[in-house]
Amino acid sequence: MQDAWLESYSITRIPKSLEMWRAADIQPGNQGIFHILDIACGCAIKSFALAQTSPNVYVTCLDSADVLAVARDLAERLAVSTQVAFLPADLLTADFGITQFEAVLVGQITHYLTVVQNQTLFRRIHTALTDDGTLIIDCPMTGDAPGESTAFLTLFLWANGGGAAYPFAAYQEWLAAAGFSSVRQLSERWLAAKK
Repeated sequence: MQDAWLESYSITRIPKSLEMWRAADIQPGNQGIFHILDIACGCAIKSFALAQTSPNVYVTCLDSADVLAVARDLAERLAVSTQVAFLPADLLTADFGITQFEAVLVGQITHYLTVVQNQTLFRRIHTALTDDGTLIIDCPMTGDAPGESTAFLTLFLWANGGGAAYPFAAYQEWLAAAGFSSVRQLSERWLAAKK
């Protein structure tokens, strides 16, 4: 929760977040309601940055109740509270619904999950997206040749719950198996997958 509070006061996160949405070709404009599910949202600054650009963007923030208190505070400070719903839930068991969201953002969590947990999560996200919906993942990804820092991160994550720093190729394989039609790596830590 402390990390979420710190991030909520990092003004530099807003332009970087907008860069991520542009790289994923998400530009909701004013063409109807655009629903985003922000899974493991933390302070939700990435989704709120997009909500500030258009009154048609609506964000559902999913995280633990204590972390959602941080997101609620930031939504008020950024004047997007009327565009936000809060869902206190466990991402591994929460009901995301069926064809409800134009975009789903998963940030800073997949590397804490096991392979099976990620595969299951991606299938559930695929079901929750509308036709032509987009999944965006923002997390550390390893390169093809693991270095010392990658090995340390993987060891740390494994020791703390079984996760690992996964390469883009693994995400690509899991997302294709979940039914996504195209998966693009946008940067060292961003990828976008179309339903």
